[in-house]
Amino acid sequence: MANYPAPEGLGERSLELWTKITEEHILRVDELYVLEAACREIDLIDRMETHQKDASLIGTGSQGQPVAAPLIAELRQHRKTFTDFMRQLHLPDVDGRAAQSTSDKARMAANVRWGNAG
Repeated sequence: MANYPAPEGLGERSLELWTKITEEHILRVDELYVLEAACREIDLIDRMETHQKDASLIGTGSQGQPVAAPLIAELRQHRKTFTDFMRQLHLPDVDGRAAQSTSDKARMAANVRWGNAG
């Protein structure tokens, strides 16, 4: 398949993702931008996880109450963002089927149920 040069500055895990996907799939220019954004998210997540590893999971809220450390919520959001980027690529699952959103699956099920061709 195609092999696209990796963007500069990618970390180890993001470079591994870039290489694996670009070796196995032919991507359009817009998909390469999405893949690069996903790789940058991996790098950001790795940096935050490294920082959080030795930090407390508990912070102090505005009223002095214990709250989850702010980086915890940020990590959760960036993991979701990474997942969203990967979903935008519509890469096939391991068994070769194209990845589908829940709404796509529901639409297909409704079409089958009502005898529509799809």
